[in-house]
Amino acid sequence: MNVIDSLKESISAYEDGHWTRALVTGEEAKQEAEKKGKHTYEALLWYGKFNLDLWYIKVAEELVAVASTITDKKLEIDFADGRYDIEFLAAELKAKKRHFQEAIEEAESILQSRMAKEDASGLKVAAALQAIGQIYLDANRFVEAESALRRALVIRGNKLGKEHLLYAETLNSLGMTYSAQQEYVRAQPFCKLALNIREKLLPPNHLLIAFSLHENAKLKLHAFRVSEAEAFWRRALTIAESELPASHPKISQIMSGLASALLTDYQYAAAREFYERALTAAEAAYPQRVADVFVAASGLGAACLADHKFEQAEPLIRRALSLLKEYDELQYSNESALVENLITSQMLQGKVIDAMSLFPDQMRARHTGNFARTIKRLEMLVNFIQLNLPDEVARDLDKFTEQFGKNKRR
Repeated sequence: MNVIDSLKESISAYEDGHWTRALVTGEEAKQEAEKKGKHTYEALLWYGKFNLDLWYIKVAEELVAVASTITDKKLEIDFADGRYDIEFLAAELKAKKRHFQEAIEEAESILQSRMAKEDASGLKVAAALQAIGQIYLDANRFVEAESALRRALVIRGNKLGKEHLLYAETLNSLGMTYSAQQEYVRAQPFCKLALNIREKLLPPNHLLIAFSLHENAKLKLHAFRVSEAEAFWRRALTIAESELPASHPKISQIMSGLASALLTDYQYAAAREFYERALTAAEAAYPQRVADVFVAASGLGAACLADHKFEQAEPLIRRALSLLKEYDELQYSNESALVENLITSQMLQGKVIDAMSLFPDQMRARHTGNFARTIKRLEMLVNFIQLNLPDEVARDLDKFTEQFGKNKRR
């Protein structure tokens, strides 16, 4: 089998959702290309793509670096519909390494070049817009992401129809854009339609279906449809674990999602188990995937708290708070809820003064949505403590709350 045929075999495996098999056959194609001295550039990029999608970032980086030194950059495998576009591989690699500005500049340069050479409403331009939109989304630049993705959606809908996998890809990305901004009602129709298209056109164990199930499960949980969310996440996890390495970010994200549904359903032990597994998976991709570590650590802390494991909860909540303060990308997280969980864990360990001292922090926390609720919670805790603690501790608390009340009036 020649190099191009080997590459086509690996791409076919990738297209079928068998990414691990694509990686194996992609490596064989690369070795064959290097041995024969033909199509090496193309083989390196495709093998790099498979590694990147499986989050073997260092390997992908090395492959892209070698490919950049090759003078003959001819590509024989070209998808006119933009289904797979390895020209953006270097930009996608930079984005995964969180070098977003470099990634955006490189991707925009490719887009401008295409628009100068091709039809501005062509499918190759749509592919570029899709790639750029995803990079903007990963960078939390939602306005630019929505603009690029909506342009891609119009082109793909017009050229391919509204029951095509590429149309579904852009729908899913748009839904993720709204979901990331907590605009769950806006996200729902995009994610639902993407899942419907994928389930209609793909086999039931395809990775793209797992990814869509994950996005839809998040929206079902926010709509308080807990049992449906749990079922979706369990289906997604079964598919993902069969095709992805245990350290892949999607594994962590799906496990954290499933754990959140179990926690909402008061299944505390099961929730802790999946959060622990999610945290282990997330740490393998840190610091490229800070958000996954944050979600797993804060979720595990909440599950421990709900399960009355207060000593275990406190360091997890503190870790989540430290990540929140260190990384701007977590700006949409609820700092106030984390501080409240920390207060509760300390209270229930008997660390009363430490807990009370956190209330001013909670009042200053980002996304403190209900000040009256915070004050009421403080008053309830003080009343409880005064009834259950020795007189000398209660007197100290009286002094603290008196001072806290003065600060509040200011």
